[in-house]
Amino acid sequence: TNNQTPWSIHDIVQKGTYCCLLEGTNHPILNMDFEESNKYFQESFKTGFAWEVEKVFSGPPKVCFSWRHWAHLGTESLEEEQNGQGKLIELKGFTRANVTEEGKMMNIEVYFDQEKFLNEISA
Repeated sequence: TNNQTPWSIHDIVQKGTYCCLLEGTNHPILNMDFEESNKYFQESFKTGFAWEVEKVFSGPPKVCFSWRHWAHLGTESLEEEQNGQGKLIELKGFTRANVTEEGKMMNIEVYFDQEKFLNEISA
């Protein structure tokens, strides 16, 4: 993430996706394992943490795209969110992935503003 440690799939499974993505920050999640970090975000974002590709800039074998990840804090249901309750947390970023002809991902680079995200979920 953000040109820091190139994590292997083994690292990601062991440390947890969130721990790898938030490397370099000062957040308690960095001391959690995969299960603990997933539980932390599941409890924070009770209706999920949706993700979508916004725009694809280049195709295989080097796939570059922008994306958006969003959720609501302080809600228990989608109905509450539809009624305007909770705080919308929106994270935008950019990814570059190298894939094989079969579409198998060989490596991935993820870029986003970690501090902005952490400030939003902490406020």
